[in-house]
Amino acid sequence: MNQRFRFRLVVVMGILLVGYGAVAAKLAYIQLLKGPGLEAMASRQRQRVVTLKPERGNLLDRRGRALAVSIEAASVYAHPEDVVDVRRTARALAPVLKLRPADVRRRLAKDRSFVWLRRQVDPPTAAHVRRLRLPGVHLLRESKRFYPRRQLSGHLLGFVGLDNQGLEGVELAYDKYLNGERGWVLVEKDAKGRELTLSQTVVKPPSAGFDVRLTLDEVIQYVVEKELSAQVAATRARGGLAIVVEPSSGAILAMAAVPSFNPNSFSRFRPEHWRNRAITDAYEPGSTFKLLLAAAALDSGVVKESDLVYGERGAITVNGLTIRDHKNFGWMTFSDVIAKSSNVGAIKVAQQVGAERLYSYARSFGIGRKTGIGLPGEQPGLLRPPKKWSGVSIASLAIGQEVATTPLQMLMAYAAVANGGTLMRPYVVDAFLKDGRVRWRAQPQVVRRVVDPSTARRLTKLFVRVVNRGTGRAAAVDGYTVAGKTGTAQKFDRKAGRYAPDRFVASFIGFAPAKSPAFAMLVLVDEPRGTAYGGTVAAPVFSRAARQILHYLDIPTTRGRLVAAYDPILLKVSSPAARPSSSRSEGIQWVSQALAAEEKDRQPGR
Repeated sequence: MNQRFRFRLVVVMGILLVGYGAVAAKLAYIQLLKGPGLEAMASRQRQRVVTLKPERGNLLDRRGRALAVSIEAASVYAHPEDVVDVRRTARALAPVLKLRPADVRRRLAKDRSFVWLRRQVDPPTAAHVRRLRLPGVHLLRESKRFYPRRQLSGHLLGFVGLDNQGLEGVELAYDKYLNGERGWVLVEKDAKGRELTLSQTVVKPPSAGFDVRLTLDEVIQYVVEKELSAQVAATRARGGLAIVVEPSSGAILAMAAVPSFNPNSFSRFRPEHWRNRAITDAYEPGSTFKLLLAAAALDSGVVKESDLVYGERGAITVNGLTIRDHKNFGWMTFSDVIAKSSNVGAIKVAQQVGAERLYSYARSFGIGRKTGIGLPGEQPGLLRPPKKWSGVSIASLAIGQEVATTPLQMLMAYAAVANGGTLMRPYVVDAFLKDGRVRWRAQPQVVRRVVDPSTARRLTKLFVRVVNRGTGRAAAVDGYTVAGKTGTAQKFDRKAGRYAPDRFVASFIGFAPAKSPAFAMLVLVDEPRGTAYGGTVAAPVFSRAARQILHYLDIPTTRGRLVAAYDPILLKVSSPAARPSSSRSEGIQWVSQALAAEEKDRQPGR
């Protein structure tokens, strides 16, 4: 081998070695340094993380009857890059989805891989879309919130949005417990970006939310709503409120408002109709506030029931302001002052009690403070301290003016007397359940003692006389002893700067049976037309509702008799057929019937 050939061989081998070395260095650089990043990029190109939404927990009444459930609903979506003919697709879909063709075209023309066309459509619409077999248009199963009782307790329950997030009421307040925890799944895609349904890896399964059992009783709620709605319609009133609470615990058994709304179609109602006015709207309570005056007077020993008070023949002047009674009263016992709802008598007793003591008792009963019920939007009301009072404030406060309370505040004050003198914290959630088992249970919470038990008994007797002989006769229930108080409050006209002569709030607050109360109830009718007295407008609602509730709860009458005959409608509402069965087939049938009723109500002309 000559010298020249050997030289060429060495050069070629050197070039090859340098080339192989460069390739090896590049491979090492890619594998060792760039490898993790390139691997992640490749995973992103062939894999997609899909969020798995958890099943939202149900809302149940205190006896396990369903008030809000989650059902499957189909949603229509599209992959715009897979749509063959945008115009034809839009023309075909628009009438089915009740959209304008231009809107569908605009969504399909977007430079995105995924667009919603219509969320949570009804079964016939989903079936129609499926039959069209349009390229790039698909259906996705989602969870939809459904309220089988429609408007029943809508203000308390609230509602959820399209993505199952709570927006109002209990749905909002307890959203994190109802919603559960999301899961994730890795989905493989082919070279064209299409999902391979057989190549899925569940990274984290979703965890269903808690079922929330409320203190609400579906039957009591129905009774209260029925009677309240009838009275609001009969008096052509602006609206009405009713709340029922268990005095011993503070558990809310019913909370109704008129006008009501259907949470299944909440967007069809004005936002002001969604508001739970039992806790968000403060009002001047009128003569129902005399309970707090009586509590301060008796508990502090300022007066006794038999002490005489002169009614000044129906009028009294305080610091230049003349306040009149609804009748011209002369001498009365303090018991008669309350029974006859004498403003003059109440003002005279308030002057004896004094500003500081009256204010202290009102604050102790929870006036001017949030009750702590745990629902969104609760207001504290307004109770000014004595240093900010005018020369007529103590007289105004004695008759329920110059003070703003929420309906729930006033009811809890009466419930405190009913249970023996203890102010309780109201609550609406009884328990959290998972797989039918109780995981957390609410316990009644005492806020404070407001009067001695002996004073509470004296107050009860005082307010029994209101129903037996005074302004609250229309609240009486045959066979039962009822304690309570009427209220007729003029509404303040902010624009005019004075009390409106023709706008009133008529109310009655009471409890039954008086000696061992099963419930306390507030009834409020806002701006009734014609007669506006609490004793003639609100008290009859209390009587009719209380009679049915006492019968439903099987509370013995004063003669020791149990009333077993409910109204026919109560049997219908409380029967097993009115709630989902544990059997899956029967449960599906129940939901189908409820959905059919809901759809029927949505038909034009209803």
